[in-house]
Amino acid sequence: MSAQDEPSEHTHENAPRHHDECYACPVGGLFLTARGASPEAVEHLVNAAGELLAAMRSVLEAAETFVETQRGTPVSTPEPKIRRIDLDGAS
Repeated sequence: MSAQDEPSEHTHENAPRHHDECYACPVGGLFLTARGASPEAVEHLVNAAGELLAAMRSVLEAAETFVETQRGTPVSTPEPKIRRIDLDGAS
């Protein structure tokens, strides 16, 4: 095989192999799949993963607030918008 015939990029078929356990793991499978994907697709997946993590963080923060209120931890409450006015004139 001459230097011209050799592939210049790694694909699934000619990618360096690791232990089979690496590819059984979802993370290893993701890396194997990402090798053959276009850079734009990988960038899109990374951005989507970042958005997913941000959403999960928001859910966890809301759950933490909920748990604190259930434990009886005082949470700042807004002042009531309605005030009672004494109409008797007695002060």
